[in-house]
Amino acid sequence: MLHPARPSPSRRLFFPLLAVTAFAALGAASTACGDDAATGGSGGGSGGSAPACEDYAGVTGSPSFKDDVMPIFALSCALSTSCHQSPNGKENLSLGPSQSMGAPDQATLDAVHAGLVGAASVRSSLPLVDPGNPAGSWLLAKLEYEGDEYGTCDASTQCGDQCGDRMPQNGSKMERERIDVIAAWIASGAPNN
Repeated sequence: MLHPARPSPSRRLFFPLLAVTAFAALGAASTACGDDAATGGSGGGSGGSAPACEDYAGVTGSPSFKDDVMPIFALSCALSTSCHQSPNGKENLSLGPSQSMGAPDQATLDAVHAGLVGAASVRSSLPLVDPGNPAGSWLLAKLEYEGDEYGTCDASTQCGDQCGDRMPQNGSKMERERIDVIAAWIASGAPNN
């Protein structure tokens, strides 16, 4: 007969076995989820779950900065001097003249390109445009904004509460086709062509 103050041998093994099983299950669950940033899953963050990260691997082509990207900026981003039309635009970001002002000259194209590619953003540690890395480009994070988080994984983990508003402001989200043109330009190295 066992002593009443001592637990049985099976009971002594129960709690350590339970702890080992719980840790093993937790480890398996975290391995199955993987690294959200690497797999394209939804990111975490405060205030709920983030949307799935944008997968720019499918964007194709080599859009021209002058002929494809700048017209998008002219239609959506440079609508007035209070936006990004002038060199002293919001956040000191100039995206060229509006469509009504006509096509930009080469000096303007060069200035806009230099102000975007590899340039620091004012609210994130991400560059405005990281050549070859659409998901690491703040410009796309601003265009992809959804709800309380950003569409690109890198931005959702780096901007915190200082992300600001989705661009363009005061209107509908930019069309997917236009965002994909900008993403393809960045993916192709963001050339000044």
